Amino acid sequence: MPGPIFAATTSLRFALEDLQAVRQLAFDFLQRPIHVHIGEMNTAKANTDVTQHVVLLDRPFDKDQKLDEMLLEHLGEDELAIVFVSTKRSVEEIARLLMRHSYGVTEIHGDKDQRERDLALRSFTNKEKRVMIATDVASRGLDIKGVKLVINYDAANTPEDYVHRIGRTGRAGEKGISYTFLVRDDPTDVKKAKAILDVMQTADQAIPEELRLLVGVKASKGGGKGGKAHKGGGKNGGKSGKGSFKGKGGGNYARSGPPPGPLAGVAPMQGGLMGGYGGGRNGNYYR
Repeated sequence: MPGPIFAATTSLRFALEDLQAVRQLAFDFLQRPIHVHIGEMNTAKANTDVTQHVVLLDRPFDKDQKLDEMLLEHLGEDELAIVFVSTKRSVEEIARLLMRHSYGVTEIHGDKDQRERDLALRSFTNKEKRVMIATDVASRGLDIKGVKLVINYDAANTPEDYVHRIGRTGRAGEKGISYTFLVRDDPTDVKKAKAILDVMQTADQAIPEELRLLVGVKASKGGGKGGKAHKGGGKNGGKSGKGSFKGKGGGNYARSGPPPGPLAGVAPMQGGLMGGYGGGRNGNYYR
């Protein structure tokens, strides 16, 4: 009998993100894998240059009115905004809605081919279209100057996705603003509200008392700053003469949960490297 078909090999995998599912695959299929991690294991650490806000709404279709208000209030003449939604269908619906009210809109989602994405990005970076409607396909890898505002029309599926979404603004030392819409009576949104609150606390953001009440978290005596939640409805206004609108039903609320916790038996050894998303970090090495 000849020897083994495949000789022993050394495989290396490099990734910008340390995903639990991919790490687990390595431990399942490789012999004696070695894991080297640069940065904190907590990937849900937001950029402190982004001021985070939560908008609590009574009904899903209140999002349309509030979206218009946020764009009118915060989007200056030479600034860009990204609106994140959960589905490709929602991208197209909201894009049509905004275009009917004179917004210059571009779209990015998973069904767009590379040429269509390039055209969409070009029109956005050139500020021909100043509002981008996107799924999470646009939450990573985009570094576009001038993005002042990020609106999570649908809340992100995981804390990591949330951090990456709002990280499209506040880049290279610039300041940014993010708003996340949550429906009070939607169980999935209530669950995600706790994860968002945790990210906000880590970034030393003002925590609205109404958000604490929604998730059942009491303010600690020495804890972070208090804040005021934005409520649905309200008066129209802003920097331009566009009118507000009402309409369309809510989005899709079928979401996946956060990834599982760290691997059992994997212990960190502190190093002295710096790097990673969102500022300086210590290095962790795993074997």
